[in-house]
Amino acid sequence: MEHSGDPGHPSEATGVAVWCDAHDAADGGCVVEVCGELDNLGALDIGSELRWAAAHAAGRIELDCSRLQFIDTAGARLFAEISRMAAERGIGFAITSAPAGLHRLLGPMGLSETRTAALRMQPR
Repeated sequence: MEHSGDPGHPSEATGVAVWCDAHDAADGGCVVEVCGELDNLGALDIGSELRWAAAHAAGRIELDCSRLQFIDTAGARLFAEISRMAAERGIGFAITSAPAGLHRLLGPMGLSETRTAALRMQPR
């Protein structure tokens, strides 16, 4: 399942400094590295990549946020949407190396470690 944006480079279309790279995981799942600043324009920019991964992954979807520099509520809403898509398909979902601010953003959206086992956040 290879499908990726242009890793390491901002989008040419919007000039937004966010990008993602999706690649297969050993267990048949999909790891998506989210990089840069994920604000409203960034969520629009990489939303289709993340939705594609959620719709086509054979196993767990992992969002690797180790290179994510900033996220606002638009980015958090996108992550919540991907979590719901994974749950609907019966596959796992994880956010790894999450910035501390993401925990605060997702809590009020009803996504927390206690609400669902499908969301597992590992802080940086």
